[in-house]
Amino acid sequence: MRWFRMAATAADQSETRGTRVWVRGRAAIALGYEGASLGVADVFADQALARSTERDLRQAHAAALRGDRTTALDLDAQGRRIYDTAGSYEQTSDYAVP
Repeated sequence: MRWFRMAATAADQSETRGTRVWVRGRAAIALGYEGASLGVADVFADQALARSTERDLRQAHAAALRGDRTTALDLDAQGRRIYDTAGSYEQTSDYAVP
């Protein structure tokens, strides 16, 4: 978690809004991916300065792990709508998620 905090600090120093949001979204996904550190993942997701697909999908993943099927499906659908609008079809990587 120390690395993710350092990355967020560096992103803040860049004063670039997109970088700040992206770094926090990546940290939230990485920390929440295996179901470990969900609380810290929530903090990074909540710190994001703008709504992003990564945040929706990370929260959907966490809700699914918690057994909250309805919320997981709703957030997944919301993330999909955003991705369909803003997504990159040139790459097939989670790093290409807007």
